[in-house]
Amino acid sequence: MASQIRLDSYRREIVEFLDCHFDGTPGVVDEFPTLMGPGGRSFVLRGEADQVIAHAAWRPCTLRCGEKRVRAAAIGLVTTSGTERQRGHASHLVNHCVRNASTTSAEVVFLFAPPRSLYTQLGFVPAGRERVIRLEGGQLNDDKRVRQGEPERAEELLRLLRAHPVGVERSVNEFQRLLAVRDTHLWVLENEEQIEAYCVVGKGRDLQGVIHEWAGEPASVETLLCAVAARTQEQVWVLSPVAEPAPVQGPTTLGPVAQFRILKPESLGSDDPRVLFGHAEDPAQLPLYVWGLDSV
Repeated sequence: MASQIRLDSYRREIVEFLDCHFDGTPGVVDEFPTLMGPGGRSFVLRGEADQVIAHAAWRPCTLRCGEKRVRAAAIGLVTTSGTERQRGHASHLVNHCVRNASTTSAEVVFLFAPPRSLYTQLGFVPAGRERVIRLEGGQLNDDKRVRQGEPERAEELLRLLRAHPVGVERSVNEFQRLLAVRDTHLWVLENEEQIEAYCVVGKGRDLQGVIHEWAGEPASVETLLCAVAARTQEQVWVLSPVAEPAPVQGPTTLGPVAQFRILKPESLGSDDPRVLFGHAEDPAQLPLYVWGLDSV
């Protein structure tokens, strides 16, 4: 049986379990402040000695798809202890998260993971359309308007982010917490103390060397991205939604946004995420995107 737990009461137990079994590097819980914060729902399976042997969590969120708002659930931190793998525990917990989310108003559920039989058997399909642009580093750029930003100015950044027609709705408080995740680097282009564009590179152990969020006037965004890329000696990757023009020019590939499962096809018009959100070269009926900071 899966049991729901209160994170505030069992945080130490979950932290110790995930530090040991997620990828072997401590600190993963702190890198998911929205999933593992007050709004998240954690579930565990326990062994015969009452120890945690598997974990998964989900959180509610709202996707902005142009003028339409889609109620969604994001699943993450699916983890099983090494001695308990290949016994169906992860499938049980993910399915439990899906059932729990379906009792709320969630219309779709999504997760970020490579395609696996585990998720295919549970009805998840890679969908959405994400553009990946490669920029070369090591070029001279000393634009004095470009500098590292402060998370305390999240309200200004949020106004820029909301100009995108697609994304996940986010409060100022959530934005500040996400920007505080370790190894998350905020850059801004500022003119006369006004932020004209910003971008985010890295998020904890994920997305290092990747600009996975950006917003602002197109010309300012392009200047900022090129300046940030120029400050590194390696290649930089820029993620962007296909529903919008590319923020910068460079060699480009397309890939799916995440893995999705439709919970309420009657409200969305289809039970196939690829039809709704697009896939590969197929355009979307309902443009959708999840920015890197919102990846559970």
